[in-house]
Amino acid sequence: MISFRVKLALILLFLTSVILSFTEVTSADLSAEVRAEGNSFKATTLAFLNQDTANFSNKTIMFNIIGLQNGGFEVKSIRIKKDGEQNFKYNFKAVVSSGDSKLCSELNLGLMQRDKIFGVSKLSELSFNSVIPTRGNDEWIMLLSLDSGDPELQNKSCGFDIVVRTYREKLGESGGFFDEEKLSNLVMTGNFGVN
Repeated sequence: MISFRVKLALILLFLTSVILSFTEVTSADLSAEVRAEGNSFKATTLAFLNQDTANFSNKTIMFNIIGLQNGGFEVKSIRIKKDGEQNFKYNFKAVVSSGDSKLCSELNLGLMQRDKIFGVSKLSELSFNSVIPTRGNDEWIMLLSLDSGDPELQNKSCGFDIVVRTYREKLGESGGFFDEEKLSNLVMTGNFGVN
């Protein structure tokens, strides 16, 4: 006959196994739970469009100049349009992608906005920050020029992108919401003094 202690141990073992099978917990499981009442999370969008100022179409090419002369220039316009819910800051930067490095370093790019001139700089030095206004549109006038008669710049080409990148707090931050658009550009010089 089985002693009372063995019977009690078997009954306790059986009850413990039944309880553990319903709780699905083993001696190795640990859990912690934190509840925060009243919190909410909202995902939103951040996007912008590069638009042609004349017909509001999306713009992917800015300057396409063939036969640029010493002293020559071309003027283009662009609209930066907020197309999401978040407000943002953005940066213009020129990135040379192809062509003659000497020609690319001699090209000048100016930024203007209505009655304000923000300056003219060498293409390779262009980096300008702005903030999208609350109305959601920013119109820009860009002036590309060549002010060098160096004969080595004749019949050369320079391909570059104007990169417009949004950011929330600090320029160059990674992560979070951001957008980046590129406007392609191609400039080819001709024989100087030939019209």
